Amino acid sequence: MAEILLRLYEDPKRGGTCTGCGAAIEWYETLKGKMMPMNAGAVPRKSEKDPDTGRVIAFFAAEDSHWATCPQSRQFHAKRV
Repeated sequence: MAEILLRLYEDPKRGGTCTGCGAAIEWYETLKGKMMPMNAGAVPRKSEKDPDTGRVIAFFAAEDSHWATCPQSRQFHAKRV
């Protein structure tokens, strides 16, 4: 089965701590302008330059998303509905 990759702008916007589990996280911007928490230290599998914006797009494994690993992620997903 193919690995699922998330496309995010390479430069994290800020670091922080998950309010649910206390883990270190970094916030990255999605291509649609939303913010996504990633596990601190996540390393992109590959990257490429966006020809339209000139920004670097990083491809992260989906399991590096903090939503995938946080034991409290359901409480945050419920708020977005």
